Amino acid sequence: MKKIFCGSFEVQGNTLDKLDGAAGGFVYCFSADKDMYTATQNMMNALIEDEYEIMEVEYIKIVNEEFLEELEEKDRKDFYTLGEKAIKNNDVVYSDFYTYEVTHLI
Repeated sequence: MKKIFCGSFEVQGNTLDKLDGAAGGFVYCFSADKDMYTATQNMMNALIEDEYEIMEVEYIKIVNEEFLEELEEKDRKDFYTLGEKAIKNNDVVYSDFYTYEVTHLI
């Protein structure tokens, strides 16, 4: 039976149009898979295929009641919806990208 997994990634775009010109960003990926290894590989492959460079993997966790209880109510609803979409589409699903800019001090 498949389980829903959530991964938190920091990424940079490999092309100028990725992330709307931002220096980088964070995204949550959701995948319905039989185990954490397969889910991790599917999430990483999806990001690479979509031309993102993975800078850091913050975590990969199974989405269960304990995980959802740690989230704020709005995030809980969003994560549940994204997880359901991953099951329905049998594909990796992204949250919104949370981007950041880099400023250089002189």
